[in-house]
Amino acid sequence: MEIYHIPHNITVFGNEVNSFPDGIGEAFDALIKILPKDDHRSYYGISWCIENNITYIAAAEQKKEGEAEKYECTKYTVEKGDYLSVPVYDWMSKTNCIKDVFTEIMKDERADNQTPAIEIYKNDKEMLCMVAVKRSIESLEDFISTTDALLKVIQEFDEEQINEIPHEGSWSAAQVIVHITKSNNGIAKAMKLDGEKITRDTDARVQELKNTFLDYTIKFKSPEFILPAAGPYEKAKVFSELERSIEQLRQTSKSANLSEAIRHPAFGEITKLELLYFVLFHTQRHTRQLKNIFSELNSKHYLQN
Repeated sequence: MEIYHIPHNITVFGNEVNSFPDGIGEAFDALIKILPKDDHRSYYGISWCIENNITYIAAAEQKKEGEAEKYECTKYTVEKGDYLSVPVYDWMSKTNCIKDVFTEIMKDERADNQTPAIEIYKNDKEMLCMVAVKRSIESLEDFISTTDALLKVIQEFDEEQINEIPHEGSWSAAQVIVHITKSNNGIAKAMKLDGEKITRDTDARVQELKNTFLDYTIKFKSPEFILPAAGPYEKAKVFSELERSIEQLRQTSKSANLSEAIRHPAFGEITKLELLYFVLFHTQRHTRQLKNIFSELNSKHYLQN
C-alpha cells in the first residue's frame, strides 16, 4: 500500500449508477458514448456507504468549464490530499475483486472511512483503488511548532508576571492563555457537530483566515463566550487546562469529517478543516501577543530597577 498525492482538487462529472454493482459498466459506457471520440481524459469511480447502501458515481475528468451542464451530468470534486492507494492490474478481469481491495485498505488505521472511496482508471490495464488518509489538526503544517512555541513562551512567565497587566487596556498573560483555552474548547465541540456536504473547496477560506488573524494591525474584540475573567490565576492550572484543550482538539479532529461545513456564530458557513486552520492562526497571533507582554513586563521591571 502506497501514499498517492493529489496536489489539487479535481473536478469530475458523471451520474449515479442505478444498480450497484451490476450497473457500473453500463454507466461508464453511457458516459464514454456522450463524450467526443478519441477523447483522452481520466475516469473515476466515486463511492460511499450510508447505512449499508452504496452510492456509486461513474465520472469523467472535466477538461473545460461547463462540461457537466453540457452533457447533463452532475459535478463532483475529488479532493486534493494524500490517499492510501493500491494498484489493480488487468482490472477488467478482476471487477469482482475490487471491493475486497477496498476492504483491505479500510483496515488500515490511517484510512478515513468518512470520505468517499476513489477509483482512478488510468488506462484499460491499470486502475488505482484509493481512500483518503485521515486528517487532523496534527496534520496541518506548522501545528506542532506553533504549539511548542506557545507552551515555551508561557513557561517564561513567573507566578507574579502571569497575572500582571503590562499596560492599560491589555490582558494579562494568564487572561490570554484562558482565552486561547476557551477558544480551543469551542472548536473541539464544533468538531462533533453534524455538518453538511459542500461543493466548494474545503480549504477555500484558509487564506482569508490567515490574512485576517495574522494581520497585527487589526484589533479584535473577543466574543463574550471566550472572554477571560479578570483573575488572578494559578500558572500551573491555566497551563494544564491549555494543554488539555490542545489534546481535545487532537482527538476530536481525528474523528471528525473535516470536509463538512457547519454554521459557526463567528464565521458563518465554515468547514471543520478551515476551523482547524483558524486554531493555527489564532494560536500564532496570541503567541506573538504573549511574547510582547513578556518583553514589556521585563522592560518595565528593568527601568524600575
